[in-house]
Amino acid sequence: MVIERTVRVTAGHLARGKRGSCSACAVALAVADAFPEACAVSMCAANLLVTLIRQTVLAATPRRAADAMRAFDAGYPVEPFEFLLRIAA
Repeated sequence: MVIERTVRVTAGHLARGKRGSCSACAVALAVADAFPEACAVSMCAANLLVTLIRQTVLAATPRRAADAMRAFDAGYPVEPFEFLLRIAA
């Protein structure tokens, strides 16, 4: 089964996000909001891990999210954005 969700990275996520944090950057916070059933979310520029109740799912980080995460970590301004995330569960 493939789960598709639109992930919206809001101004609130960008304000609360922590630079250089795999689980508390703005994108990870937005993914966690998009997947309320997830126990944990961790990500890097290449991969994203979503831990659901009985499994951990690895997905490729969409390019838009990876680019924004790199800019955010480097201290560049990032505007709110959204992307489609597909994970196989």
